[in-house]
Amino acid sequence: LDLSSMIMLVATVATHEFFRSDTGRGGDGDGVDRPHVNLASSALDLQTLYGTTDAEARQIRTFEGGLLARDAFVCRRLAPLPGVRALITLFSREHNRIARQLAARYPTEFATDEALYDQARLCNIAVFIGVLNHGYVGGIMGDFGAIDTRVQAAPHPPRTSRRLTPMQCVPPT
Repeated sequence: LDLSSMIMLVATVATHEFFRSDTGRGGDGDGVDRPHVNLASSALDLQTLYGTTDAEARQIRTFEGGLLARDAFVCRRLAPLPGVRALITLFSREHNRIARQLAARYPTEFATDEALYDQARLCNIAVFIGVLNHGYVGGIMGDFGAIDTRVQAAPHPPRTSRRLTPMQCVPPT
């Protein structure tokens, strides 16, 4: 894939982060039909991978070491698109890599499955936002020098809190 192909794949994932519509019929029980209802959040939170509810997230979790099931993701609408599926699969694998790194580096800070999952998810979202900011936005703006291929999760233990912020997961560029 050349740069323009990757930009389109990232754009497809990003678009699906914001838009997931339904007819709105019968959803809230008030009997009023609505033309379209957005079921997605307005956050760039990798809901294509993790889902929008705890029930969706549980479908792809192993509940061991904060890991996701191999190559699993929630958004089945994107499954027929091979390039997009591959991109989301990379983020799924990145989640597992981050969880293993956290467990190895900070065994007392992230001692439970839930703590590892939450922190790996937060770091992975930071990586995703970094890809959007540096790769996608830089690419469409023509600033190819802004594309940083070194975006990776590199957490450092916080001094006052057990949770890392997204900025602590991604090294400054």
